[in-house]
Amino acid sequence: MNWTRHLTVLILLLIFAVIMISIDLLVPFTFRIRAPEEIRTGAAGFAETLEGKPCSFGENGPEAFDCSGLIIYSYRESIRGTRFSLPFEDATSEELARQYSRPVSRPQPGDIAFFQNEKGRIVHAALILESSENELLLLDAGDYSGTVTARSVNSSRSNLHSVARLILTVSY
Repeated sequence: MNWTRHLTVLILLLIFAVIMISIDLLVPFTFRIRAPEEIRTGAAGFAETLEGKPCSFGENGPEAFDCSGLIIYSYRESIRGTRFSLPFEDATSEELARQYSRPVSRPQPGDIAFFQNEKGRIVHAALILESSENELLLLDAGDYSGTVTARSVNSSRSNLHSVARLILTVSY
């Protein structure tokens, strides 16, 4: 009688395990994380190949870019073929800053610098290529140059709103 009970419990556990494995295979688990280093450096490296491309408001590549379009396009290329995805189709600088990134205290290549206007509204974003204690080397798709350009800015600029790391979606 005791062996029968043990055998029944064992069979039920095996059935439960098969059901759980089936559910895991059919229903992927998805969550959000800050972009890992290899994705960030990949995005920064890819973005550098776009230097000299024209800037145009509302453009997201591959022939022309605005500031958020350059960042999104570079990250899309960096995550191609990985389990990562962007949690949005398109986003403005303001949306990238407020919804799809998290502030960091030590910027790294691939992080994003956000700039504000005099009213505190985020109006521009640029991809960080390098950072030091007082300076950020950015890849920028800004109206002032007309092309995607690398430029250096002081990290204590009054209009530098924040530096943040993009949030990605990971599926298992």
